[in-house]
Amino acid sequence: MPMGIGFAHNLNHTRYLEVLQLLESLVGIGAAGPLTGLAADPAIGTIGSSDGEKPRAAITGAPVVLKLFAQNLLYSHASGIPYTNASLVQIYDFSSWIYWYRQVSQTPVKLVSQKACGALSIIGKLLGAAGDDAGTRGAIYVGHDSDLDALAYFFNLTWEAPPFRALRPTPPGSSLAFKPEGDKAWVHFTYQDFNFTEDRGGKEIAAVQVVKTSPAQVDLVKAKAWIENRIVQFAGQSCLNACKSILGES
Repeated sequence: MPMGIGFAHNLNHTRYLEVLQLLESLVGIGAAGPLTGLAADPAIGTIGSSDGEKPRAAITGAPVVLKLFAQNLLYSHASGIPYTNASLVQIYDFSSWIYWYRQVSQTPVKLVSQKACGALSIIGKLLGAAGDDAGTRGAIYVGHDSDLDALAYFFNLTWEAPPFRALRPTPPGSSLAFKPEGDKAWVHFTYQDFNFTEDRGGKEIAAVQVVKTSPAQVDLVKAKAWIENRIVQFAGQSCLNACKSILGES
């Protein structure tokens, strides 16, 4: 868990309370009471939805609140609309909860069932671009941060993006860039840190940063075979057949 709290099964309770109290000092205490009242060990519970969504297993307790306010802090800062006196250091520290929460919530079976066919589509474009099909060069896929999480899983990628503290963060507007080279592809992660600078009398957002992923190059053929294997394992052969049909494969 972020900010020095440690693993959920053996967390540093003193540090956990300090983090909760720090957030309260920035956003206040709401009608539900102090966050420290949720300071029991995080657990997996069942939650429902008011819009008719089926109940599902999810993390419960203070990490949910930390993650939601961390998003508010970061996104308001990125929009130039600060609503607390949080420092940049605190904003980046708390942003780690966004990525931690999502990474521990995204199970392989969920990523495979929802995202694997899209990953195979990307591989098909890359293999085509490395060949004679010039029309596939420069293909752009638009998605969510969860799609970046999925690609990180399918290609076994990690990256660092300072000043974000988390391993493999996905701040707003970030992306993965694949450059094909035969049956392989070089991969870079691009992002912005949202630190504004004064220039020409107005605010200018920071330039896009480009960093190498680890590994910096992926084997597209091996990745394709691995993803197809996971589809069969978690969703069945019929799901793989449907995906191949959508992608125009036999």
